[in-house]
Amino acid sequence: MADDATTEQDASILPAVAAMGEAFLRVAATCPDAIIFICSEGRIVFANPAASRMFEYSLHELIGADVRILMAEPYASHHKAYVARYESTGKKQAIGRIRLVSARRSSGAEFPIELSITPLGDESFGAKYGAFIRDVSEKVRLQAELMDRERVATVGTTASMLAHEIGNPLNNMALQLQALRRRLGRIGADADEAVNKVDSCLTEVERLSRLVNEFRALSGRRRLDRKRVNVTRIIESVLAGMSRGRQNIEVVREFGDEGALVFADADKMQQVFLNLCHNAAEAMPNGGQLTVRTGAHTGEYYVEVTDTGPGIPEGMDVFEPFVTTKADGTGLGLAICSEIVREHEGSLTYESSSAGTTFRLRLPLGAHQDAPVSE
Repeated sequence: MADDATTEQDASILPAVAAMGEAFLRVAATCPDAIIFICSEGRIVFANPAASRMFEYSLHELIGADVRILMAEPYASHHKAYVARYESTGKKQAIGRIRLVSARRSSGAEFPIELSITPLGDESFGAKYGAFIRDVSEKVRLQAELMDRERVATVGTTASMLAHEIGNPLNNMALQLQALRRRLGRIGADADEAVNKVDSCLTEVERLSRLVNEFRALSGRRRLDRKRVNVTRIIESVLAGMSRGRQNIEVVREFGDEGALVFADADKMQQVFLNLCHNAAEAMPNGGQLTVRTGAHTGEYYVEVTDTGPGIPEGMDVFEPFVTTKADGTGLGLAICSEIVREHEGSLTYESSSAGTTFRLRLPLGAHQDAPVSE
């Protein structure tokens, strides 16, 4: 009688178990996180659509594949040893907890994930472990950006104080040196050597003053007077000013969407374009071609400034403060440009080779349609 009762009880729960399985499949199909089941041999026996999207493999490619294709190093190399250690000792690392690790897409690109692994029991339905995976690329990026902003804010506060303390004595030194130079100039030829030394000192003081001013610009808060502006007009004014003093450089204009309006501070944008074009020209002291391209694509307005100079040395990040390829540069101009563009919710990047460098600026289009248009 007892066996009959047990059989009846088992039979009564089978529909419920089947319904739970169907419910799980529905949940897995719409879950934004990846769900993967693997067997004791480390092969994938189940993957939901989110796993396919996340790792950029088709479901057909995933099923039956070694799970290590989804792992970055050193996790892929250590995976089997880790599983063996867990099964022999019960020592856990990712099992039953959430870990931040690196994964790998089909392209080979690595990205950060939050990973949790759950043992599924006796493998009666073909799976021994379940992995629940969340792509945290955006979260990690935002955390890094927040840390950078906090660091910049801290450095900025200190820099602003230092700039104030250094700036005033420098201004006084410049005034005194200029007065001394005027007096020496009245003495005549006998004072030529002294005048040259004073000029040398003035040059250094002016360089330090320029550095202090750029330091202030980088560390200080900028008030943006934003309107809808025609970026093409700003670029034209910059190029017109450059062409008067650089006859050995050919300027090529490839403008698209010339009537497009961007919500921006016209003066700050002019500062950015002036810096980019000036740097491009300085990268070609013996002449070359400066090409400026503009256009709109997928909700963004882009500007590309390309030179035919020798390129930026590999491994150098010219957006970092004090990093420069110029002997007399402060290394702050592009750092300031990057901050200005970021404050406009845009991006500034570059590509460089021995054949030249292209800086690419992107700004959002279509925002603040009710804002006034800059004259």
